[in-house]
Amino acid sequence: MISFFVDTLLAIGTLAAVAASVAALRPRSVYARLHYSSIISSVSGPFIVLAVLIAEGPGLTTAIVAVTLLLLALTAPVLSAAIGRLNARTDGRIEAPQ
Repeated sequence: MISFFVDTLLAIGTLAAVAASVAALRPRSVYARLHYSSIISSVSGPFIVLAVLIAEGPGLTTAIVAVTLLLLALTAPVLSAAIGRLNARTDGRIEAPQ
């Protein structure tokens, strides 16, 4: 039963990542592509990490995976905002700070 649950979580996480990657190929705007990349860090990542945590049980591997997810959750939104702001500045949509 646990194996089926782990496989289901992995399948959901993988399908979300693949769908976001394929969808990111279509839009021409870098701003639209940033939205698709955030799906990987906010949807796909937690599903895959949860599957690893359930499959491996407590231990060093699960601690490293959990810390990796925590770092991803903390840094991915900041990185996306920085990339969007840099591109907006390059496109002339916003002014550079004085």
